[in-house]
Amino acid sequence: MSAGRHDLASSDSKGWPNRAWLPIVGAAFLGVVGGGLFVRLVLWPDQGEVPPGEARNPDLPRGVYVALGDSYSAGEGLPPWQPGTEDVPEGDRCHRSASHGFPLLIWWEGMEDRRFRACAGADVRNVFDEIQRHGDGKDNSLENYLGLQVEPGVLTDDVKLITVTVGGNDVGFAKVLKFCALLLPPWDSCLDKKFDPYKEFDADPTLEEWIEDRFTELGNALEVMYARLNGEAPDDARIIVLGYPSLFPEKVQLTCLGEFGAFNKTERRRYIEYGIALNELIRDRAQGAGLEYLDTLWLFSNHEPCGAGGSDWMRFPSPRVIDGWFHPNEIGQEKLARVILCYLYEHPGGAGEAEVPVQETAAVDAATRECFESSDSFPAPPIEATRS
Repeated sequence: MSAGRHDLASSDSKGWPNRAWLPIVGAAFLGVVGGGLFVRLVLWPDQGEVPPGEARNPDLPRGVYVALGDSYSAGEGLPPWQPGTEDVPEGDRCHRSASHGFPLLIWWEGMEDRRFRACAGADVRNVFDEIQRHGDGKDNSLENYLGLQVEPGVLTDDVKLITVTVGGNDVGFAKVLKFCALLLPPWDSCLDKKFDPYKEFDADPTLEEWIEDRFTELGNALEVMYARLNGEAPDDARIIVLGYPSLFPEKVQLTCLGEFGAFNKTERRRYIEYGIALNELIRDRAQGAGLEYLDTLWLFSNHEPCGAGGSDWMRFPSPRVIDGWFHPNEIGQEKLARVILCYLYEHPGGAGEAEVPVQETAAVDAATRECFESSDSFPAPPIEATRS
């Protein structure tokens, strides 16, 4: 992997957009966004927080929960941040939420400790092989103060549950969003434009060719990482790999066309397809390594930014809120916690259980869905967040 890939974690570390190019977005994006914001705020105001739902207490042995992964696990866009994970110069910019990341809402009766290791901007290599840096990738960049996500002493014999979200940064989804949003005129598709942000190719590929190359590289990296995770975790630990929600709804509401005007219909449709392909890749590599895969596309269906459900569970693009665009908001993080707890409750036997078939499509089993949809409140309040 070339040195230029260091930029991936730093450029994506705070979600989309990044402050470094915010002035450019302000100039290019303000006109189309402003009209949509007015319509949305006046005619379609926020729905407010929805009370968290109750997942029945899963039957797990007494032990420790370890949360690995990227911004979707860290709780990007949901400050305040845990001490040490704030912006420059106060912290390492991992942006682990102090209250709303779904790992903080995971609980079972015998849970003794939580090791919250996820970091915004993380990619596959940051789990075992390379300490994540936020910045320009040089020696003066801010280094994840926890070190590698899996350091000695993390996967101890008392670990009973591990969750992982990783892969989106490896295929540069935030970088691609930025590229497409800034392309003018907005009706000109970015898909066939030359795109080589790390100068890795002699002849610059098109954006679609570049993404295909990243998917191939990611598949190989995930296969190695998942196998290592399965090998180093305790034999009785449940390892749940989560897929990603879609960044765009199937149909954009009229009240949102101004905000989504920077992405034309072809680009939005292709992004949905890329998201499905990414989840299928993650699912196949996870299940191939003997891990459990939990889809979230169905969970967020109609609750994407400006989805048809009328209640967004993901952070809507807005110049008022810089961090966490296209990331689960407070409600979305609560829903993620609930579906994980429901899955564990309904399938205590794990991936080898007969009732949990290998998924051929992006779906979830009927028992988990029924538990999720019929629940009312969490089994216990979240345990106080800790730095680790």
